[in-house]
Amino acid sequence: MLIDDFFILLASFSGTLSSSSPTFVRPSGGSSLYYYQAIQTTTYTSGTYTLRSTSLTGLDTYGCLYSTSFDPTYPSGNLLTCDDDGGGSQQFLINYYLSSGQTYILVVTTYSSLATGSYSILAAGPGYVSMTAITPTPTPTREQNEIFSRFEYSARDACI
Repeated sequence: MLIDDFFILLASFSGTLSSSSPTFVRPSGGSSLYYYQAIQTTTYTSGTYTLRSTSLTGLDTYGCLYSTSFDPTYPSGNLLTCDDDGGGSQQFLINYYLSSGQTYILVVTTYSSLATGSYSILAAGPGYVSMTAITPTPTPTREQNEIFSRFEYSARDACI
């Protein structure tokens, strides 16, 4: 909702990146590992939304928005946009047009490799935003699929 040229906060989400968080090699992160949290994001009103991070612990956040799904083994797949410091004070700010009913994945990570700390995400735009933490399922590699196929075939033969 737009009132006097200000967006009304429509959702918030709080989380923590810790040494037990999953890791991935983030876009523009070289070969370093980064802790991350994947957040399924859905809206029911199409329009431009603002997703902004805040951190009281000084965590230098980095955010990436994905369309439909996120695969940590293929971080450039479905990638729509990323931001580092667009929100000022080492916080990301993503402005993006979100379509009603479509699933997006916001991946919260950090600028520095393996950094930990707490953060919050604030969402604003023309309608309510649903944000839920998820655990993405990596796509098996071709080698893993071949091993599984051989195991499945061997197990079937053992039962005959």
